[in-house]
Amino acid sequence: IEGNAALPLCMGNVLGQRSREDIRYNLSLAPNPTDTNTTIFYSYHKECKACFIRIFNYNGKEVIQKLGCDPSNKKLLNTSNLSEGVYLVVLEEEGIFRTAERMVISR
Repeated sequence: IEGNAALPLCMGNVLGQRSREDIRYNLSLAPNPTDTNTTIFYSYHKECKACFIRIFNYNGKEVIQKLGCDPSNKKLLNTSNLSEGVYLVVLEEEGIFRTAERMVISR
């Protein structure tokens, strides 16, 4: 994934007007690597009105977009329709990529 200009690698330090102390963005996957299902665990700014979990393939094409603002702070993702390979799972808040995690699908 590194060096692929098509992927959204601008997340993490782009916090706009808010201070780093006020916002904590976390994203993790279990199991990872996965074969058919994985759970995405995340945290985001609680006042967020437009949070999404977005999945990109190795070529930078968005393959899944899911609404991420959910009180449970987790989403079950069925990966059986995705090809084997490396994907980038991104937490987006109000149009800004906040954090990302690699997901490996292996069958």
